Amino acid sequence: MASGSQTRLIICAQEFGLSAGICHAILDLIDMQRVSAVAVLAHGAEWRAQGRALMAQHETVGIGLMLEPGSARSPVATASYLLRTPRAELARDFARQIAAFHDVAGTAPDFITGRFGFHSWPMARGALFLALERLQIAGLWLCDPSERAGAIMRRGRAKWQASAASALATGFRHQASRRGYPVNRGYSGFVQNTKTYPVWHDFERFCQYPGPAPMVTCCPGYPDDAIAQTDRIADRRMRELMYLSSTRFADMLELLTLRLVRDPREAI
Repeated sequence: MASGSQTRLIICAQEFGLSAGICHAILDLIDMQRVSAVAVLAHGAEWRAQGRALMAQHETVGIGLMLEPGSARSPVATASYLLRTPRAELARDFARQIAAFHDVAGTAPDFITGRFGFHSWPMARGALFLALERLQIAGLWLCDPSERAGAIMRRGRAKWQASAASALATGFRHQASRRGYPVNRGYSGFVQNTKTYPVWHDFERFCQYPGPAPMVTCCPGYPDDAIAQTDRIADRRMRELMYLSSTRFADMLELLTLRLVRDPREAI
C-alpha cells in the first residue's frame, strides 16, 4: 500500500536507564526497527553507562526524557508529592532532570513525558512550563496521555486507568500548543493483569482506533537481577520484548498499514 495511505505511529519504549537489561532490550529493538522513540530516566542507575550507545541511534529514533515525581512510585503517592511541593521547587527538579539528560546526551531531549503521565496533571504542568520557559529548549514536543473516550471504550483494556489519565490531562494539549509545544494526538499503553494477559492482544488493541498523531508506549526488558526485587512488571517486560521482536508484531503493522515515526509532526 502506498505510504500516503499509511497511519503514522510513534511506538515509545520507556524507562531506558533503569537497568542494564532494559537498556539492552531497547537497543536491540531499535536495531530491529521495532520502536521509534525512547523515553529516558535521567536519574536511572544505567543512564550514564548506556546513554552513549542510545545517542548513537539518534538519527533512527526520537530520544526524550521521562520525568519522575521525586521518589513516588504510585499514582496516589505522586498526587501527594505534587500537592505538598511548591511549583518553583517542582520546576527546579524538572530542570535538574533535564540537565542530567543533557550531561550524558550532549543535547536537549526531543520530547518530554512523565511517569504515570503526571507531567500533564494540573498540579505539575505549570512547573513543567516554567522549567521549559527558563531553559528555552527549541523543537521540543510533549507527550499528551489523553485519549478519546470512544477509542478507550472500543479497545476495552485498562479503561479506568486510561480514562483517569485523560481526565487529569484535560486542557494540557491546549496549554502546550498555546506555548508552541506540539503534542501527540492519541495515546495508548495502559495495561492490567500484567502477569497473565496476552501481550499480543494488548498491542493489537493499542494500535486500533488511533488518533491523528498517535503514540503507543511499551516497557520491554531482559531479566535483570539489579531490579528483580522491586520490578512489579519484570515478567511483562520480557513478554513485551518477545512480542515486539516477533514476526507477529511486524505482520500486525503491515496488516493495519502502520508506519513508525519518531515525532508527532511527522504524522500530520
